[in-house]
Amino acid sequence: LALLQQSKETSVSALNQELRSQVESSRNSGAHVAELERELHNVRKRNADLERVGKELEDFQRTLQNNLERQGTAARKRISELSQQVKAGEVRQRDMQNELESKEQIANSLRQQLDGIDEHPRVVELKEA
Repeated sequence: LALLQQSKETSVSALNQELRSQVESSRNSGAHVAELERELHNVRKRNADLERVGKELEDFQRTLQNNLERQGTAARKRISELSQQVKAGEVRQRDMQNELESKEQIANSLRQQLDGIDEHPRVVELKEA
């Protein structure tokens, strides 16, 4: 009977020890689950932050692209205006060159006429008179 009593106490003690071990393991698992939940919460928060930053970067990129396109359009327009001014200047320069050559021809013609004026009969007559 004493042996049976000792065996029973050993079994109860072993069962109690097993129960304590399972309770401790359960507590550890609960703590681990809570820690994993905190990590999951932090990961979700970081993910939301990254998504927000990604959207901000996309908006910024669109703004930069739009600005570049506007600046490119303005630059092309300015180049076109300057090109037209250059062409107009070239036309004006040609016109002025043509006018200068025409006046030089007139001046040369007048010089030739003046060179021969001393021999003109009327000038000779006036000089003699």
